[in-house]
Amino acid sequence: KVKKDGAILNKPQELSFEEAACICDGTITSYYFITQLIKAKAGESILINGATGSLGLAAIQIAKNLELRVTAVCSEKNFDLVKELGADQVVSYKKENYLEGFKKFDFIFDCVGKINYQDLPNILQENGHYMSPVISRKIITRQLLDRFKSQKVRFAAVGMLPKNEIKKLLKELIELKANKSISIPIKKTFKFDNVIEAHKIIDSGHKTGNYVLNHV
Repeated sequence: KVKKDGAILNKPQELSFEEAACICDGTITSYYFITQLIKAKAGESILINGATGSLGLAAIQIAKNLELRVTAVCSEKNFDLVKELGADQVVSYKKENYLEGFKKFDFIFDCVGKINYQDLPNILQENGHYMSPVISRKIITRQLLDRFKSQKVRFAAVGMLPKNEIKKLLKELIELKANKSISIPIKKTFKFDNVIEAHKIIDSGHKTGNYVLNHV
């Protein structure tokens, strides 16, 4: 049940129902984190960990729209996909010590919440920001402690934002989609009968792109 005065908008005709479902999930989350939680400047660097999920693919495109230098972490089979969306550098998470050899990043967007906090001093600039949409006791503790440090750990629950702010973000994303500044890659659409299969793929942690459940 959705209230008529809730965070809802009319769906543009050029936006499919599947795309509309996805834009309200990973896309809006990445958009908020990268455009609102940080004040990035063109030419700054960002590491996107978990770059081929719904969050990661959106984050690459949003970061490139801001003219950031993007390093994407994913499996080798998806290198071409993330490069096509704008990643400047790619690295496989299967490679041992895969983050060694890079200069320190200005920002880290950890879509899957798997980077160890102990590694941050080695990969994040002194005044850099580590962001993750994956909530944990550790990240809440770090947020409280980091008020007194130059490096910041950031978390936000986008769905808890005021409805007017959510609507504003959605309007901006719809405009970006209309201008072809972002795309919403949909890997597969499942029927309700296949919901278990869909969840198994998502729970595996190796999802590529967006998966949509369609009741039709």
